[in-house]
Amino acid sequence: GQVGGHEGVGTIAQIGPACDAIGLTLGDRVGIKWIAFACGNCAPCLAGSDGICEKQQISGYSVPGTFQQYVLAPAHYVTPIPDELPSELAAPLLCGGVTAYSALRKCRAQPGDWVVVAGAGGGLGHLALQLGSRGMGFRMIGLDMGSKETLVKDCGA
Repeated sequence: GQVGGHEGVGTIAQIGPACDAIGLTLGDRVGIKWIAFACGNCAPCLAGSDGICEKQQISGYSVPGTFQQYVLAPAHYVTPIPDELPSELAAPLLCGGVTAYSALRKCRAQPGDWVVVAGAGGGLGHLALQLGSRGMGFRMIGLDMGSKETLVKDCGA
């Protein structure tokens, strides 16, 4: 009976009464990620590790996901999506992109450092190459099959 899905993008159709100070308005485009909610008060949350919050809720697993016409989401857990970014390009960033970014952030590399991505032509690898080379200033090396060479280089290796 669960509704699956995460990586959903849509427009705000209604705002609850406690959301006034968040800066969201009707019609804003937002995305819903894998983690739909975390408590914000436990030790992992306070340390910036909401991914291991014991009270977290997962979109499409523990709470209804995005494969439906309307979705309920806490205002502080939706991600604003710029109008110029098409939904089909924004949606994968809400899971795969966050995963790749998190790995790059945690690797402790600094701009100008070399970073190697295994599986660079795959679903997460190509996102890591783009984020690392274009957004974080890393010099990226991509490892994958020879048939993926053009894709890997186009993504920033």
